[in-house]
Order: sequence, then C-alpha cells, then structure tokens
Amino acid sequence: MCGIIGCVNDEAVAPILLQGLKRVEYRGYDSAGVATVSESVIRVTKAAGRIDDIERKYGLSTLSGTTGIAHTRWATHGGVTDHNAHPHTSCREMVAIVHNGIIENYLELKKQLRAKGHIFKSETDSEVIAHLIEAEYRQAKDPVKATILAAKKLKGQYAFAALFQDAPELITGARKDAPLLIGVGDTKNFIASDVLAFIEHTDRTIFLDNQEVVKVTNRSVEIFDMNGRPVRRKPTQVAWELADLSKMDYAHYTLKEIHEQPKTVVSAMMQNEEKLAEFVEKIRGARSVFVTAAGTSYHAGLLLKYRLERDAAIRCEVTLAGEFREHSEFVDGGSVVIALSQSGETADLLEAIREAKKKGAKILSLVNAAGSTLARESDLTLLLNCGPEVGVAATKSFTAQVVVANLIVDNL
Repeated sequence: MCGIIGCVNDEAVAPILLQGLKRVEYRGYDSAGVATVSESVIRVTKAAGRIDDIERKYGLSTLSGTTGIAHTRWATHGGVTDHNAHPHTSCREMVAIVHNGIIENYLELKKQLRAKGHIFKSETDSEVIAHLIEAEYRQAKDPVKATILAAKKLKGQYAFAALFQDAPELITGARKDAPLLIGVGDTKNFIASDVLAFIEHTDRTIFLDNQEVVKVTNRSVEIFDMNGRPVRRKPTQVAWELADLSKMDYAHYTLKEIHEQPKTVVSAMMQNEEKLAEFVEKIRGARSVFVTAAGTSYHAGLLLKYRLERDAAIRCEVTLAGEFREHSEFVDGGSVVIALSQSGETADLLEAIREAKKKGAKILSLVNAAGSTLARESDLTLLLNCGPEVGVAATKSFTAQVVVANLIVDNL
C-alpha cells in the first residue's frame, strides 16, 4: 500500500504535494519523493525515511514547477533505499511515474526493455511503467495513447500517475484493482490514491473505474477506456469537514478517532429511512444471504451474521473476500450478498461482488466512501457516515459498521 498524489496548478505545486503527502503518509512510511516539471526538465527529489525528515534534508517543497507528482512508499518489491523510492524516471527522463500496486509481469517486461537498451536504476516493479510509457510515447507522440498502450501490457494491480517532460501542462493516470481518484478544483486539479490527499483544496471527487485512463490539466479532466473512447462521469461531493482531518490536541490520529466513536454512533444511525427499508426488504426476500468483507470489516460481518441468525432467524454465511470465489457455489439469482468496507476500493472485495453479480445475486453494501467503486457497483448502499479514518487501525469504521448492521436487523 502506497500513497499517491499529483496536481496540475497555475502556481508552484510542490508545497501542495508535500501537504498532500503528509495526509496519506499512513499508506507508507518507508520513503517518499516528489517530481515536478519546469523549463522542459523533470526534477526529482526522493529518499528513504519519513516525509518530514526528507523535507528538512532535501527541501521537497522547494522544487519549481506548476505540475507534479508525489509518493510515499510501503516497500513490496526492492528494499528501503533512495534508489527504490518513487518517483521513478525513464532512461531519457522523458517520463516520471508514481505507482501503487504490484506488477506481476515486471520481470518479463524488464527483460524485454533491457533487450531494447533500457537501463534500470532500481529493484522495483514500478520502474518498468516509466520505461514502458517512454517507449510508447516516442512512437505515439501522445501522452494518453502512450499511457493506454503501456497499461495494456501490465498484469497485476496498479494505480499510477505519469508526468511528461515535454507536456508540462498535464498528468496522465491509470488504474486496475487499486484506487485512483480525481479531485476537481477551480484553478487546479488532482489525481490521488485517497481523497485525504486533496480534501483541503476541493471536495469534488471523481472515482475512476477499473481499466480507465485519465488526463488531468489545471482546467480539465478527461477519462478514457482502454480503447481510447471518452468516458463521461460527474464529480461526487465528499461530505467531510476539514476539522475531521486535524489531530487537534491528540498525540496521533488513532487516539483521536477512538475518542470520536460516540459521535460515530450517532452519525451512523442517521440513515435514509426509505433506503433502510428497501435494504431490509431485499434481505427479507432473499433465498440466501451471504456477507463478505476483508480485514476488520470481516469481524463486523461476523457480528451481522450472529444477529441475523439469532434475532431474525435468517441463515447467513460469512466469507473473507479473498476466499469468496471458492465458497460461491450456492450463490445464485435468489441470493443477496452484503459487502462491508470502509474505502469501497478493496481489490479482493470488488472481485467478490463481481463474481456474485455474474451469478445473478443482488449486492448490498455498507461503505464509508459515497462515490467509491463498491458504492457504484452495488444495487443498494447504506453509508457509514463516520468521516475520514486516517489511522491505520480501524476504529470509527468498525463501530459504524456494527451500528448500521444492528440497525438493519432491528428493522427486519
């Protein structure tokens, strides 16, 4: 898990990127870096260590340019070193990228690129993306086409943003099974792995779907499918307050979020009565009920199963999202699958609900992020209303899931 932010602005972008990086540092503590483009040069500053330490030592916020990308890393491929930190550049430094995910065929791609003369500077799987895009860009001469062609060659999970030396007015990005979203402002636009990265600047958000590519300038956002066809999608307004993002007087976010749970209970209970009634009716009318989730949400699912069976006399099966396919033999058109998630972007969970939909099941979800992929792909959604959860440990989201689950059963 890594944190990504990119911004196209009409003034210096590095301070904004640094601010956003600090908001998503919970996604990775190993290393961090920033790349900007100005005067037809991509400038990169990156190092192993915490963001504040790197800023003090190297001055991430001093990089010039109005367009840039940034990254905070949780190492998967390659050790925690300066060379393995993002952003990564291509051979000729025509392209810089930041990436979250795992490229499963990176060794094969690396071998092919090396045979063509490409020289790699890191041990990461991510660096192949920069080299692939550069190779395609030298032929296509178009950032969007180059991004699409490169993305088509990748196997695995990815969300990445790319910066171009000779196109300083834009950033491209692509996603598959990893979250990537757009922040739509008035004079600047963002690309990021989490709404927290830009919420101080705009609350208008576009969630990219799987296998979509985006082109972001400071005044426009264009989305494309993998065949280059335009995709139209309106921004969603995220109802989070800036005060929710402050640690206030607490030592860390987790402690703050633990103390916010009384408020969380009240907010979670504020559900739309018509939606709640429809949610309940779909469960009541189902021939079979399944619950699927990952991580802490799975334990909230176990509590939902307990109450459904004890208090509503409804048999329920609970499955970890990553194991859903192996246990989906009895899912059919008469089934309801209830999916629980904080972010609504967990790859295993999204795969699980897509498998259930293929079998004709109705998808109901409890999710915190209103415009997330899970919310969009569900037949019906109840929101957790618990606000942003910055701490790595689930606190408010788990409490909210339990509250909403109890609300559902109480109305059955």
